[in-house]
Amino acid sequence: METKQIAETIYKQLGGNRFKAMVGAYNFIFGTEADNVFLDCRFKGSKKANHLQVIYVYGTDTYHMVFKKIGNAPKYKIVEVAKFDDVYCDDLQSIFEDTTGLYTHM
Repeated sequence: METKQIAETIYKQLGGNRFKAMVGAYNFIFGTEADNVFLDCRFKGSKKANHLQVIYVYGTDTYHMVFKKIGNAPKYKIVEVAKFDDVYCDDLQSIFEDTTGLYTHM
């Protein structure tokens, strides 16, 4: 239950439904990896990246953000575009906007 609450908090900090609408985000997935909670999503409109993973780090109360470009079928080539460590919650939107060129809100 705590995993879902943390993932929902990440979603809200990214901008919630406004984020989803503005960047065309879809395919949201959450879970745990190495005892840290993550939220993954795909999005449209950026030539630089189309996948985001935000990982909540318990000990430091910060996030890791990983941007990837995932190719289309049949190869599905995955390229890591950018990675940011020790990101505070109020920086999530600005880092997303700077990295992708997409706005998370009006």
